[in-house]
Amino acid sequence: MTEFIRNGGFIGPSFGKWVVLCRRNHAEFFQLADETNRLAHVIVAAVANKLSPVSKGEQERLALALLLRGVGLFQAVVLLAERGMVAEAGIITRSLVEAEFRLAVAAKSPENAAQLIVNDTFEKRTSLRSVLTVPQCVTPAQNRKLEAKIKWLDNALAGKKRKFHSLEQLAGRAGQSDIYNLFFRGFSGPVHSSPTDLKQHAQATSDRKQVRFGMGPRFELVPFYLSMAGFIHLKFLEVATNFFGVDAEATLKNLNRRLKGFGPKVRTPIWE
Repeated sequence: MTEFIRNGGFIGPSFGKWVVLCRRNHAEFFQLADETNRLAHVIVAAVANKLSPVSKGEQERLALALLLRGVGLFQAVVLLAERGMVAEAGIITRSLVEAEFRLAVAAKSPENAAQLIVNDTFEKRTSLRSVLTVPQCVTPAQNRKLEAKIKWLDNALAGKKRKFHSLEQLAGRAGQSDIYNLFFRGFSGPVHSSPTDLKQHAQATSDRKQVRFGMGPRFELVPFYLSMAGFIHLKFLEVATNFFGVDAEATLKNLNRRLKGFGPKVRTPIWE
């Protein structure tokens, strides 16, 4: 660990060799991730050809924005995984799960998409009100703008209510409560830096007389985190292709089949 810290950790100039080694040792997992990423870009290109910049409604625009966000989140997981930053990859995977819920809900109907935008407007108003509670960080001019914006939002939200705004409700609306319980809740430890999750960094010895500290890559867990993110991203792309009418069924089935074949090879630390 001392050498790892001395060399600048995960972003140190000498860490590149470990990225190469990680990709080599887990080649089949990264190969599948790379193919999934390429498929995502094919889908994005197909969708872009279907939609004109000024046509379509808010449902299509929201779905496309979520698709683009999901592609970036999956790429972030791969970048973190190849460095052995598995806890951080889990945090991003949780964001990917949330984006997938929103896409699945938005794709069901224009009314659902509109409600997601209303929910977000409520959140925006709450955030702006929070900023006003810290006056020392806001100039008088900024304060006036914030108050005007909040007043505008008050008028825009008159008579409207939040619906399925919690993540659990959102997953239920998407018909994906199983994914919520299995993945979203399962990845909550890294997000909240829970004591259980932090055991990788500080853990008492068996005799309880010392504490071992750890910092550095967990390459042995890369297959698990890549597989979980891959599963969610393929689900994400399936929803997107069905909504936008892009034919990628055969490729998605092939990638899912290969991913399921990894099962016996993957250690599942999240349930240990």
